[in-house]
Amino acid sequence: MEKKEETLKAEVFIDPANRAIRSSVYNMLFKGLRKEGGQWIEDGTLIRWGAKPEDDPPFCPFGPEIADIEVSAGKCSGVGVGGCSYCYKSNSPDKLAQNMSLATYKNVLDKLAKSPALGQVALGLTGVKDNPDLINIMRYTRDKGIFPNFTLTGADLDLEMAQDMGDLCGALAVSCSPTNPNLCFDTVELFTSLGVQQTNIHVVVSEETMEFVNFVLESQKRDPRLKRMNAVVCLMVKPKGRAKGRFHPPTEESYQKMIHKCLTEGLRIGFDSCSANRFARAVNTGEFSEKRKERLIQDSDPCESLCFSIYVNVKGRVFPCSFGEPCEGWGEGLDLLAADDFIKDIWYHPLAHEWRVKLLELGRDCPLFPEIR
Repeated sequence: MEKKEETLKAEVFIDPANRAIRSSVYNMLFKGLRKEGGQWIEDGTLIRWGAKPEDDPPFCPFGPEIADIEVSAGKCSGVGVGGCSYCYKSNSPDKLAQNMSLATYKNVLDKLAKSPALGQVALGLTGVKDNPDLINIMRYTRDKGIFPNFTLTGADLDLEMAQDMGDLCGALAVSCSPTNPNLCFDTVELFTSLGVQQTNIHVVVSEETMEFVNFVLESQKRDPRLKRMNAVVCLMVKPKGRAKGRFHPPTEESYQKMIHKCLTEGLRIGFDSCSANRFARAVNTGEFSEKRKERLIQDSDPCESLCFSIYVNVKGRVFPCSFGEPCEGWGEGLDLLAADDFIKDIWYHPLAHEWRVKLLELGRDCPLFPEIR
């Protein structure tokens, strides 16, 4: 299945915001910026193909296209009493704060950047002020020609920090909780007023939260604070942390009903890769043209863990994804900080290879939580 990176020849193009790779088995184009009306606009489009344009490569042999790096964990005020009720990390105000220092982050990113495909970093945060190095972390990422993205609640945000973040980020998402949707909507309005075009809303989808999810989706039509946002991104609940036993993945019927409503009414929607195969089934059961179905499914991308993405926790340890920590057989994870050669020691580590094989055998459906498939 795999071809070692060192056996492949590739042509690589990288400028401060765009990158391209050409090889015999994997090709990609990441458009960080595009010119429109004489102005440079942050884009974020990624196009990937295999030996032929119609081929879908099983993984990137040169390393990840996107890295999920946790820079703060543990202590979190959240937006509800004791934190969000479905937090898969079980973060809360009474936990000890853990932060990745700027020096450690630089070490991590410098190693990950050995992948010429890496164009984006998703920063895993608790609150935006929990890690005092956050702005410098974002600045260092941008200086490396990589776009930093992140998700926040808005609870501890001030205007000065929002302006700094808006200047540095590629995209951001605001978590929306049933306990305080106005906080989310106000934060969305703030960032869109600052010109952050890729401002999204994140909402957790479960059978128990479906009524609230529909409220958020419909709010984009009637709430002026959301008129300039990009999309509502629906995240599939995982039976982990505080969500376990309390929140459950939606039934196929309710999920398909939600997707059909959005596509029929023109509601701007996105979803995580965990939901991609469910989304494809929903599209195929809808009354849409075959051409539209094909395009919608083509634009969705199932689980990317260790095929096109990588997760690094606050301690600099690698796991398949943020939901896979801990992960059976992985112990404390792969020590990225001790790795001499990221591609050889981490990307092609036997555990990474084993995970990749299993994921592809499942059609890139989640190996960890079969109930969300």
